[in-house]
Amino acid sequence: MSSNSVNSQEGTKETGKSSSAWSAFSSKFQDFRQKAKSKGYELAGYANQQSRSIMSRIKKEEPIKQPKERYVFGVPLEYVMANAGHEYGIPLIVYQCINELTYSIDEVGLYRIPGSNHQVEVLRDKYDYLESVDLTGENPNTVATLLKLYLRQLPNKLIDEEHNIKLNDIIRKCNIENPEEFTEYEEMAEVLEDLPGWEYNLIGYICFHLKSVADNAEYNKMTINNLGLIFCPTLKISPAVFSVLVIHSQKVFRRFLSNEEADYSTECSNENYDEKEDKSHTNEQDLDDKVDTLDQHSPEESNVTEFDKNQEELLKVNDDKFVTEEKEQSQKSDENTSDTLISLEDETKVSSS
Repeated sequence: MSSNSVNSQEGTKETGKSSSAWSAFSSKFQDFRQKAKSKGYELAGYANQQSRSIMSRIKKEEPIKQPKERYVFGVPLEYVMANAGHEYGIPLIVYQCINELTYSIDEVGLYRIPGSNHQVEVLRDKYDYLESVDLTGENPNTVATLLKLYLRQLPNKLIDEEHNIKLNDIIRKCNIENPEEFTEYEEMAEVLEDLPGWEYNLIGYICFHLKSVADNAEYNKMTINNLGLIFCPTLKISPAVFSVLVIHSQKVFRRFLSNEEADYSTECSNENYDEKEDKSHTNEQDLDDKVDTLDQHSPEESNVTEFDKNQEELLKVNDDKFVTEEKEQSQKSDENTSDTLISLEDETKVSSS
């Protein structure tokens, strides 16, 4: 046999051996892989089973806490007034914020400079969960941001679309360039008085407050235009309506003012009723005494006598002053003369010696 044939036979034997070895290895590898998969499935199933048992145990031992109910932010105004309303007919948060901001009415950039987000969230949660809140000494920018946030999250507009259109039509009919020239107070007031009670009170209270802010624009730099840029999107009203409502708030919110004046007058009458009743008898006695004195002396005579008495007293005082001044001058002159005599005697003694 030739060397080539021998080599070819040996090569075929070697390739046969390698192929058989590879097939054996691959079969073993496939068996191992299959066992690993089955084992992995078992482990995965076991892990899932354990996790389900753990979660079920946690649910039984620690039930999920339900979130607290919020009462102020993002809640309809009627619901807020039922749970957190003030006696003025506005939400308590609005009253407390505006009351605190009156002490910082000259704060530069009021309502424009934002406050602390963290503190706003803290105060918001307190109001939402009906906790007691004291805003005394709070940063005015934080309080202003809190108030803006509440107004922005109201679910319903304070002035709905129908009334907003009517207000814009009234301003358009006036054909004015400057909102300060607006004079149709009666027509504007009638449209506003057609709003629901809570909405009317809140928009009126806000406009009264913003009027005081704009009046101090010399110090806080917040003119009516600057305030409009902030509150028109918040209140969802046009700049023209906003400017007229704020500038002429005391003339277009008649019901708001009349209620305040009525409450104030009744409070004053109730407080002073007892005092008037107690003083009635003394007042009558005083009147009787005055009538008696007027009968005895006419007004002219009494005035003349009082004037004469005053003049006499003044003359006496002047005379006394004059006498004392003369005495002092005479004493001074005597002292001066004595001093001059002593000096002359000393000179004569010196000359004689």
